[in-house]
Amino acid sequence: VIVGLVGLEGDVQSLSHDVSVQVSSKMGRHLGFGFGDNSRRESISPKSMSTMLSHLLYNRRGSPYYVEPIVVGLEKIVVENDDESEMESGSGTERGEPRGGRKRSCQGIQYIPFLCAQDLIGAQSKSASFVCSGAASKSLYGIAEAMWIPGLK
Repeated sequence: VIVGLVGLEGDVQSLSHDVSVQVSSKMGRHLGFGFGDNSRRESISPKSMSTMLSHLLYNRRGSPYYVEPIVVGLEKIVVENDDESEMESGSGTERGEPRGGRKRSCQGIQYIPFLCAQDLIGAQSKSASFVCSGAASKSLYGIAEAMWIPGLK
């Protein structure tokens, strides 16, 4: 997960400190993020970071931080496929059930890009292609919309 903060330097540092405190306070909790158990390390997902940052910014809506964050990262998804390649055809399973009488599923992990820009009160703008933030964001959006094509390398 990468968080970029654009705005007034003092507000950027204050928000960065608040995010650091929030993340470290949830480390080790089973319901939070951080270390799930001692054997494997769980890190915060981009979606969770974006939501937490949005909550922090919205809580300060009366006197907001003049910061526009961008959160990017790879979101982990689990893909399940039914494996029907091991069907038996003759030995007592006339309905084509897999060996053992149960359907087996293959689980795979895929990572998809997560891009989210926010305004100074935490309103999220998610995109699958690009996000922009800062003083020149309107110009950047125009250029990005004109130049970007799917599958661009």
